[in-house]
Amino acid sequence: MRGNGTFEAIERNVTLLASRCGSLVFMTTVADANVATVAELPQRLSRFKPDSWIMGQLMYLSSEDIAEYDRIALQLGQVPYPELAVWRRDDDGEYLTRLKKAEAKITASQHPFPTKFTPHNYPDSRFSDHYCQAINHRLHIRHDGECGCCTDYFGIRLGNVKQKSLSEIFYGEPTQKLREYLSDHRLPTCNHCPWLPQRSYFSKIRI
Repeated sequence: MRGNGTFEAIERNVTLLASRCGSLVFMTTVADANVATVAELPQRLSRFKPDSWIMGQLMYLSSEDIAEYDRIALQLGQVPYPELAVWRRDDDGEYLTRLKKAEAKITASQHPFPTKFTPHNYPDSRFSDHYCQAINHRLHIRHDGECGCCTDYFGIRLGNVKQKSLSEIFYGEPTQKLREYLSDHRLPTCNHCPWLPQRSYFSKIRI
C-alpha cells in the first residue's frame, strides 16, 4: 500500500475478495517513514482478519557490501553494478534503534493473528544452512531480453532470450556458477535479503 489515501481503497477491494482468496498475508517493510507508527498497524489490519503479518527490515547495503558485490561480480565474469549506489546506507544507528523499539512494542502486544519480524543480517545462526532458492525456480526476464534471477538486483546477467533458449540460460554455466555462490552465501546483497527466511525461498536441498 504505497501513497497517501490508498489504505481505504485497498481495504474495500480486499473485503470484496475475502470470500474468494486463500491465505491472506500482509508484509510490511519498516522504513524511516513508518518506523514510528508501525506498531499500530496490526490493529488496523485486524479488520481484514489476516492469517499472518510479516514485518521486514528496510533493505540497504553498506559501502563495504557494494564493494564486495563488485568484486564477486568480476569473479563471475560480470561487470560492476553502479546502480547499487541507491541502496547504500552506512549510518543506520538511529534507524536500528527506532526499529528495535517498534519490534519490542509489537512483541509485547497480543494480536489475533501470528506476527513475525525478519531482519536482514543474514547469514546468522538461524538461517546459516539456508540460501535463496529463487534461482532454482525462475528467471527474471527484462525488457531487453536479458535474464537474471532477482527482481531487485539486475547487475548479474545470465543470458539473453533473444540469443538463447530459456532452458539453455537456466541450466547454463553462468547460472550454475551463481547458484554455487548463493549456496555459499558469497553475495552480500543476497545475504541481506529479507526474503531469504521465507519458506518458499530457502531449502537445504542443493540442485
